[in-house]
Amino acid sequence: MTKYYVDAEGVYVGGFDGADPPEGSIEVPDAPPHGACKWNNGWCQPPAYVLNAPILEQLERIDAKSIRALRENDQTRITYLEAEAAALRLQLVKD
Repeated sequence: MTKYYVDAEGVYVGGFDGADPPEGSIEVPDAPPHGACKWNNGWCQPPAYVLNAPILEQLERIDAKSIRALRENDQTRITYLEAEAAALRLQLVKD
């Protein structure tokens, strides 16, 4: 059974099943909802996303393309648009 751990500052260390966590790790009841969350008698809220206007504009163009009527044999185009949108969405998060 997997056990979850944080360090002394509440930073998630990881889940361990059959392996020992790093020395000084503190067991918590579950994994965080987001990798940037810290434990403080409960997980913090995931950080707010920082949005980038140029990327949002590109996503809007892709979304506009995707709502056009597509023929059933346009699965390749749909897959391409979905991948392009997914890659852009990853860029919306800034550390």
